[in-house]
Amino acid sequence: MLVLMAKKEIVEYSREPTLLPRTDIILPHVIVGDEAFKLTENVLRPYPRDQAKADREKKIFNYRLSRARRTSENAFGILCQTFCIFYTPIATHPTLVDDIVMVSCCLHNLLRGSLTANHEEGDIDIEMPTENMIPLRHTGGNISAAAFQNKCF
Repeated sequence: MLVLMAKKEIVEYSREPTLLPRTDIILPHVIVGDEAFKLTENVLRPYPRDQAKADREKKIFNYRLSRARRTSENAFGILCQTFCIFYTPIATHPTLVDDIVMVSCCLHNLLRGSLTANHEEGDIDIEMPTENMIPLRHTGGNISAAAFQNKCF
């Protein structure tokens, strides 16, 4: 069943700290940002470069935050490929944009869930074309990789 929460409920829900799955650790919901964001209680942004260079833990934090940002950017890229409305600024009233984004996310999750439920891995038979194919000879790529590892590491 598809349930859409009102924006107000989402904001209120995100303000309440939540237990991490399979732990007893309570953490607040946060937004992952970059240097352009103002540092607040619910916004995570990287440490300045000079501080990160001096402190190993801050450098690791910046690296992990960068991975989280990249993950959300990749998810947005997948959403853009599914719904082309996100390639350009959305030409509608600003109050509708939040609803469009929310519905797109719900539809995307529904589509991904139905695709994986209907098609188990290996369930789809795809015949690869064999005509007009030029066989490739073995190039020995693993040999050069092993040589590189032996000389450099």
